[in-house]
Amino acid sequence: MTASRWCAVEPAGDRAAAVKGAVRELGVRGLPVVATLPHTAYSLVQLEAPELATEELREAMRWRVKELIDFPVEEAVIDVLKLPPSRRPGSPELVYVVVARQNEVEQLGGLLDQAGLTVEAIDIVEMAIRNLAMYLDRPNRPRAYLHMYSGQTVIQIVDGPELYLSRRVPQDYDADADAALLHAQMENLALEVQRSLDYFESHYDQRPITRIVLGPGAPASFVPMLGEQLGLIALEGHPIRPAVVVEEQCALHHNLQQTAVFGDPLGFEA
Repeated sequence: MTASRWCAVEPAGDRAAAVKGAVRELGVRGLPVVATLPHTAYSLVQLEAPELATEELREAMRWRVKELIDFPVEEAVIDVLKLPPSRRPGSPELVYVVVARQNEVEQLGGLLDQAGLTVEAIDIVEMAIRNLAMYLDRPNRPRAYLHMYSGQTVIQIVDGPELYLSRRVPQDYDADADAALLHAQMENLALEVQRSLDYFESHYDQRPITRIVLGPGAPASFVPMLGEQLGLIALEGHPIRPAVVVEEQCALHHNLQQTAVFGDPLGFEA
């Protein structure tokens, strides 16, 4: 990466003009990009997986999620992510099914295409966090990661390329709140993290996780407080900032709740 540009774009602002301007100023027209959807544009559903080839599995999952989404499945883009097998005998094979609104995928792809970039894939935040952890941390054993957004936190357990668990927890955090309120918010978050850790240990028959990494967005006091509450080593992680990544040469960034992607994306076509 040789250059980057953060494009401050208000929710009601002209995103297309901001991205076009950054592309022009950086001289990156035509470079390939991988972008991620805002979390409101898709759902992540965990289901048991039948023994099918990848393409057949994707089509089978389309009809499995039909009753679980709030829009017609004919308007959905579907992809499937297989989870690591459990060490417990008889445990079912599980998958995460990513269900995105096709118009949201097309809008994001169109925005970048109009700006003069070559869209290689549209990805999701959960996979972006996995990819960043894989390339920036390499713990050689499962580790927990937290990424806080406005109104929610993503809890993930990752080891290299393997995504074991991903959960979204709705909760608001006010960094300016008094110590008592922050402590109560942290306790609620710690409870959700502990539930995730317990599920991971039980379902996958794995040793307890000893480290948790908090990305940007967490109040500074959460790091030691969460570590103490959970009995883990809590660390401030590498920046996971909203971004659109232009491979190798430069990056364009904008605050659309989109996260940088390094590694293999799911590959929704824009």
